[in-house]
Amino acid sequence: MTTNSDKKLLNLLTNHVPGTVLLASWLEKNGISRDLQQYYLKSGWLESYGFGVFKRPNENVKWTGALNSIQRQTELPVHGGGLTSLSLQGLSHYVRIEKELLYLFSPQYLVLYVL
Repeated sequence: MTTNSDKKLLNLLTNHVPGTVLLASWLEKNGISRDLQQYYLKSGWLESYGFGVFKRPNENVKWTGALNSIQRQTELPVHGGGLTSLSLQGLSHYVRIEKELLYLFSPQYLVLYVL
């Protein structure tokens, strides 16, 4: 690995927020090419977490961390709303035994995802 690549990896690791994901498009915008991303993947510095998404090895990523990454790295105005928002504020009025729906909103789309 070159010295320039070492600096890119060090910058990546020092600025990474634990529990979040790294989008391949964001990494590329920040000077880490797709080839270098694959090198970090093969070297064990990153793990694949889906198509075009990476995480740090041995990190537990929850949906809130993934949402935080989408908001920060793509600057899309996506946020939790509806029952999800109430639940995050501790205002849900019953305990959910099964998986619950996650309501994410943006100005153009409503996205439902089952946790």
